[in-house]
Amino acid sequence: MIPIPSDWRRFRRLSAFFLLGAAALALYFGQHDFPVRAIGLIAIMSAVGLAKSPRGALSIAEQKNRPPPLNILHWAIAILLTGALALVYRMLWVAGHDGSTSVWPVYEFAGTGLIAGAYWAALLTRLQESGTRWPWTEPI
Repeated sequence: MIPIPSDWRRFRRLSAFFLLGAAALALYFGQHDFPVRAIGLIAIMSAVGLAKSPRGALSIAEQKNRPPPLNILHWAIAILLTGALALVYRMLWVAGHDGSTSVWPVYEFAGTGLIAGAYWAALLTRLQESGTRWPWTEPI
């Protein structure tokens, strides 16, 4: 298989980014228009197809420069962040249920969700880049 040059991969990812932006606009402005929403969903699927790079497209130099596989500490941090997010969500629910007018639980939930989401995204990206297989896909 012929390796894809890094410029071509960069172009594909940039195109996917712009397609996602167009899809977001289509989904926002086409809330009550089914064809526009359908075009937005098609744009999202196209962006995912563009951004995804097949494993066979990596050159030998790129395969050697892969990051090391993830260890248990990475997964423990991800699980702790998910637990913190669940705890803050519970605090937000209790504050809303009790009729509290404080906005701090909303900010805590938004901040924790942003941090946990960014960490999970980085973790899954590194998992894909390192070539680590999912545990449940290993042959028995």
